[in-house]
Amino acid sequence: MRKIARIAIGALAFIAGACGGSGTGPDSASPEAAFRRQVDFLAQGQTSRAYRELHPAQQEFIPEALYQQCASEAGGVKIASLKVKEVYDEKMTIPGTDVVVDAKAITAEIEIERGLLKNKATNTYHEILVDGSWRFTVSGADDYRKGRCP
Repeated sequence: MRKIARIAIGALAFIAGACGGSGTGPDSASPEAAFRRQVDFLAQGQTSRAYRELHPAQQEFIPEALYQQCASEAGGVKIASLKVKEVYDEKMTIPGTDVVVDAKAITAEIEIERGLLKNKATNTYHEILVDGSWRFTVSGADDYRKGRCP
């Protein structure tokens, strides 16, 4: 049971670290809608689609295969609920870089289910508009640079 709990918490942590934006589409003008779509990509195991929407500054040092491996290890969850609490402007540094950007900060409460376990957490995520598309960032840049999952 403890191992299952660690896996569920790990999945929530990956979603928390990986979500923060998304790319093109009919709702690309809305960072909130892009964020929701990004969470769906990860929950549905669509790691390739998610990677294409990773901020380009992080794509430079995170290989797609490693990103997909890490996302897959944390996958297999159902989003039980997602509530956006607040959206506001914020400057941020793209993790693992010196790139400072204007971002939309999104504070959201996400509840995930994995089997019989449920976990809920409130975190702040970021969406960055790049050439008309919302992009996300991931945490754990040091681990990715070393070729391992955060």
